[in-house]
Amino acid sequence: LGLKSNHLCFTLTAAEDLHTRLMGEEERTGHVHGIYVSKATGDTLPKVGICEAAITMTGITGDHQSEPVDAKWGGHGGPLKAVLCWSFEVVEAFRVDGHPISEGGCGENVLIAGLDWAKVVPGVRLEIGDTLLEVTLYARPCNRTEPNFLEGHSKVMDHQRAPGRSRVYCAVLVEGVIRLGDRVQLHTTTRGAKPYVKNSAVIWKGASSESDSPLRCLWNGLGWSHIVLLAVGVVLGRLSSRMRWLP
Repeated sequence: LGLKSNHLCFTLTAAEDLHTRLMGEEERTGHVHGIYVSKATGDTLPKVGICEAAITMTGITGDHQSEPVDAKWGGHGGPLKAVLCWSFEVVEAFRVDGHPISEGGCGENVLIAGLDWAKVVPGVRLEIGDTLLEVTLYARPCNRTEPNFLEGHSKVMDHQRAPGRSRVYCAVLVEGVIRLGDRVQLHTTTRGAKPYVKNSAVIWKGASSESDSPLRCLWNGLGWSHIVLLAVGVVLGRLSSRMRWLP
């Protein structure tokens, strides 16, 4: 009886572990709701929907940007900003709030449904069909997206003001073709993914070595000229305070 009970407990535990893994897998899986590219007339916004698209290291075939990649403010396109992804659920939430937002209206190339968008952060990877993308950074709102929002308040999709609602830029690691309905897998620790906030090779946070500490980063960033000026300021400040007490 004891052996049977232990076997039963082991079976139940294994089943629970499998259920947990499957639920976690389900939470990290979505699908392609929409694919959008620039109009044939040359207008970049709003983008128009298509059924499938080839994705290369430079972006989606047939899409183009209105600004160069090396613009002073940051630019569009390029290998680090090859594909712009966004959440269908976020767009729907904006619609519920009364914003006149249209799919493709904010420049997104791929609209993904079914993912917890708060978990889509720089460093994670998105497996879409045969392709593999890496999220590189959050996209800042621009004035061309303002018609999609009440009173032109496009800042409601700014990550700094509303985490979990921002569009994200992606680099293309594996090229291929994506289609409507394709499965989207969110990788946070698999397929080489590692969120930048947990990667000491990208930023100092979480680093174990002294050379990556915030104090060391500050020291390296200041430079000797700044340190000398700071020291001179401290000395002059103390001298002036002493001179006040002289007769």
